[in-house]
Order: sequence, then C-alpha cells, then structure tokens
Amino acid sequence: MEEKSKISSDLIRGHIDTIILHTLIDSDKFAQQISDSIEQKSNGEYKMIQATLYSSLKRLENLKHVSSYWYDSVGGRRKYFKLTELGKSAVDSNLSSWAYSRAIIDKLMDCEPEP
Repeated sequence: MEEKSKISSDLIRGHIDTIILHTLIDSDKFAQQISDSIEQKSNGEYKMIQATLYSSLKRLENLKHVSSYWYDSVGGRRKYFKLTELGKSAVDSNLSSWAYSRAIIDKLMDCEPEP
C-alpha cells in the first residue's frame, strides 16, 4: 500500500500565523484545540509542531492580533486565545494576499486557475 504524502512544512511556514488566526475566527480556543483544528482541517496531512504553535501564539499576542485569558474548567486551568479586531483585519489582508500570490504562481506554473 502506498504511503500518503504530507504537505511540506516549507510550503506552510510563511502562513502559520494566518492559519492560526483563521482557526480563531469562530471561537476562542486553547493551544491544543488550535492544533487539533489545524490537523483536522488538513485531513491529517499537516500536524503543527508544538514549539511552532507556541512561538507563533506569543508573536501574535505581541502584535495584538490575539489576546489571551485563563479559564478554569473540570479539565484544569487553560490559557485561551481570542482573535482581536486587529487580528481579524490581518486575516482578511493575508487571505487576500494569498489569493493574489496563488494566482501569480498558477500563471508561472502554467496551471489552470480554479473557478
């Protein structure tokens, strides 16, 4: 049986912050929920390394794209991350830039544009 290939981390590296921010659009999440959401959305083809996730969350907090708060639950105390208005603007801007970049790359690689 042929092993399913996984996406290269190099292809995703420059988009990690936007991917994380996008997972927070619908609800606040703690780090493991963010990681699980990313893995689930990629159908298991991309698993975020914990160190990458935490360094990105710290960077996003410093940029004021996310805020954080502690919440005590039955499972223990967890640090939740919330998308800020500045973070929402960053997601919109980055998604627009991504679409433009993808269109240019498709042209350079002689790919048919998506409908």
